[in-house]
Amino acid sequence: MSQERKFDNFDEFARNYRTIHNESIKISGEDSDYFAEFKLKWLNENTKEREIKFLDFGCGDGTLARWFFEYFPNSSYDGVDISQESINVAKERRISKANFLTFDGHVLPYDDNTFDSCLAACVFHHIEHQLHPQILDEIRRVLKPGGRFYLWEHNPHNPVTRKVVAECEFDKDCVLLKPKYSRNLLNGASFSKVENKYVIFMPRSKAFKPFVPMEKFLTSVPIGAQYVMTATK
Repeated sequence: MSQERKFDNFDEFARNYRTIHNESIKISGEDSDYFAEFKLKWLNENTKEREIKFLDFGCGDGTLARWFFEYFPNSSYDGVDISQESINVAKERRISKANFLTFDGHVLPYDDNTFDSCLAACVFHHIEHQLHPQILDEIRRVLKPGGRFYLWEHNPHNPVTRKVVAECEFDKDCVLLKPKYSRNLLNGASFSKVENKYVIFMPRSKAFKPFVPMEKFLTSVPIGAQYVMTATK
């Protein structure tokens, strides 16, 4: 990976991100919005907390915020991203109660012990690997004691995932994180209770939709298109 590349800045893709993403994942049978909401539905089903201070790390154009309050109605949402243009798009959505800020890549603009939960959804593979420990230290700093961090990433062991990533315009320079790497990373950052679950095993097309509910029984099978590494401060 190029040493000059530290973060993938999505300014040039901010206005057409969804169009590009939808084209790259059309094999899935669903669009970008579906998978954004899917993440919140998963969080809702996998956490007991219903009133949370939530940080969306690498929020992009704010799509996750569109559904956040449907699943966590009495909570607060903050989204941060290094892409100023993406933050501009997110603010233009005018999502009530959602707060969007730019991030300088070094220090998160929040006090210590601010958030109950933080999600980084397919963000870390766009960050130079040597910076991962520093970024995790910042995320851990702004989490409350007992706060939960969700590292959601593409699974490089899935051949379809590798194909989709290789053909996506804004993923061309990224290096995917193997689950073992992510687990070691979180353990090395002094997180505890690190657990991994695999998600999205089949297309969402009509022929497969009746079988999608069965995926909840496959979370330990390491061929899901993505995985979610959960850790506690």
